[in-house]
Amino acid sequence: MKKTLIFPKTHGRSNWKQVPKEGYDRIIFTGNYFDSSRMLNEELLRNFLDIVEFARTHQNVVLLLGEHDLQYLENWPQTLGFRPDAVELFRTAINQNIDLFKLEWIEDGFIYRQVSVQTPNYMLDLAEEFYYVNGIAFPLIERNIKQNPYVEKPYEYNNVDGYKVGIYAPYMFNIDQSVIDAQKDIFDLFGIKINQIFWEKQHADFMNHLTKTEDVDFFIFFDIDSIPLKPDFLQQVIRETGKTKIMGVEQVSAHVAGYEFEPFAAPACFIISKDLYNKMGNPPFDVTYRGDDTQELTYLAHDMGIEVKFIKFTHCEELHYHWKFKDGRRYGFGNTYEDLVFHNFESRFGEKLKYFFDKCEEIKAKYS
Repeated sequence: MKKTLIFPKTHGRSNWKQVPKEGYDRIIFTGNYFDSSRMLNEELLRNFLDIVEFARTHQNVVLLLGEHDLQYLENWPQTLGFRPDAVELFRTAINQNIDLFKLEWIEDGFIYRQVSVQTPNYMLDLAEEFYYVNGIAFPLIERNIKQNPYVEKPYEYNNVDGYKVGIYAPYMFNIDQSVIDAQKDIFDLFGIKINQIFWEKQHADFMNHLTKTEDVDFFIFFDIDSIPLKPDFLQQVIRETGKTKIMGVEQVSAHVAGYEFEPFAAPACFIISKDLYNKMGNPPFDVTYRGDDTQELTYLAHDMGIEVKFIKFTHCEELHYHWKFKDGRRYGFGNTYEDLVFHNFESRFGEKLKYFFDKCEEIKAKYS
């Protein structure tokens, strides 16, 4: 049997470049080069052309087309994730290199293809976050998952203008220990006490639990890859929120059909007083048909005439294709909000952690 290296469903990413590719009889890319919910059109094209160039300079490379690629050619049906604004861009790139592509490759008794699930399909069970050597999976992203077991300890609190303020950040097993440590370093630098809590259930369950069990004047929730950007962050948000408003970084739920442009105060940094939360009837933070975690609280606040104060998005390090506000502004990975909060987004995947670590180092250099 030949020694075969397989890259399934690249989804526009370039991490295949990190894998040593010497010594293989066959290297197979299975397609879906333009299928990404995150990357911009130009990024997808650039990474596709890098794969094309690699194939042209290595005779042992096989490039397959999947349904998400074929939808940009003539007479193929559209599938989930189709980008109308990129048809000509992607179609031209595929047609200019069509001599390199196949719909299937048969070798050593295996059928490699994606365009029809009616035939035996070796590729269907291969996960996109791995590469495969003769069927054995290896992770494309190196992780350093939680080196030390979580030790439960008493929660710590902050005092702001006589108010007891609890700050809470949940994390799961899929978060790198270095992210947890980096966030804690920034809070320690500013003299702010944060409770980083290992939580195996849903994010909303975490918030529901703490609002029921914690005796504080203010709740502040942070994502584990979110940090304050200046020393007086805590005093500023408590005074601006007070006991009459809720506050959070502005976000939309781009994945929720019909409500994808509705802004809400998001849990990456979310502030509410216990008095106001009780006045609102102790609503759950659960995901619903019209929004993500905490979004129902924004809707309820509007219904009750309670002000929702957004920490406004300022800029980001890398744009996301689908994440945009009703006014056309787009956000993405490595977001800064009013020089007050930084949120990395999706650090569980590991691909964008550089932005988080760079920002933490920048803050340390500025305030140490």
